[in-house]
Amino acid sequence: MKNYYLLILFTTSILIQGCSTDQDNTLSNSENIKYLDVIKSNTPIPIDTFDFESYIVIEGDIMIPKEKFSKNQSKQFSWKNDSLVSKENIKNITIYVDNSIPSSGADNWRIAVQEAANLWNSLKYQGTSSQIDITYSNSPNSDIIVRSDYGQLQNGTIAMGSVPFGCNVGSTIILNLDFYNNYNVPHSKKVYNMVHEIGHNIGFGHTNSPNAWYLQKIVGTPDTDSNSVMNGGTALNSWNDFSIYDEKATLWLYDDIAIKYPKEGDELVSGSGDWSTSWIPHYFCQEDYVNIKVYFDQFSSGNEVLRINENVKNDGIWNYPSGKFGAGNNDNDGDFRLRISSIDNPNNFFEVNFNMFVD
Repeated sequence: MKNYYLLILFTTSILIQGCSTDQDNTLSNSENIKYLDVIKSNTPIPIDTFDFESYIVIEGDIMIPKEKFSKNQSKQFSWKNDSLVSKENIKNITIYVDNSIPSSGADNWRIAVQEAANLWNSLKYQGTSSQIDITYSNSPNSDIIVRSDYGQLQNGTIAMGSVPFGCNVGSTIILNLDFYNNYNVPHSKKVYNMVHEIGHNIGFGHTNSPNAWYLQKIVGTPDTDSNSVMNGGTALNSWNDFSIYDEKATLWLYDDIAIKYPKEGDELVSGSGDWSTSWIPHYFCQEDYVNIKVYFDQFSSGNEVLRINENVKNDGIWNYPSGKFGAGNNDNDGDFRLRISSIDNPNNFFEVNFNMFVD
């Protein structure tokens, strides 16, 4: 499948990924079965699964912290929603290039790192900016550390980037300074790969991933996008801007509005009494489920009736039970109040008020 994916490893999906010239350039490592058995489920382990430091790596460049896996869980690829970056942390990310990367010459990636951070900061979709704010830093205590691989990565892998964990941005980008037999990587290719790796740090998978069994498709994105910066196996690409669906996917994930649909003040017409709602999952980071309540006030009298009270997966979209409001029944025409809240902390909630006419 070739969809836009969150490396949201939840009990429903985001992940250290990297970029290589070939997604199948690594071999499995049987010594890691105590971790790998967690991701088997009913799908065979990909042949490119292997061990790297404190990570399990799949697709050749997706680095997943071993801490994410529970040795006691059944053989399900079951993840927590901490693979998103929280609404607080996404606005305050620092990135640092450590001393293992030369400060001059062909292996100096510092300017490319700064440009990549600025490109994510300036991304917009239909004129709307995301919450992402990445600052280039000189502090080794930064959120993302860019460092050398010290000769550990395979020849065809240019870099890897770690996925979010505990609602924090993925903490590592590893560069292969010997990539492609010491190929002199042009600046535009450095920028492309840095944008790609930071994409993994904030939670995006490969748009063209062949392993959709562990990913969650982003709402409203197409089955293919050859222009996406998040396509895997593209280490030799040069920077040529985000695609429109890169932009759309980013705003879906890190928009400033918690509830995307319906919006405050919407006037809706429902022909069947059926409708859905969508929201930004990272507003409830680390929560697999959220609570949805819908209150109804037919005559705008202030006397609300609770119509829906459901705990649903924190996927970002939910279709309401069929016919819940009854097609053609004017007892369902009126004012509505939608509240989406944390189950663990009900004081963490977001609301919209709207009007609906059931045709």
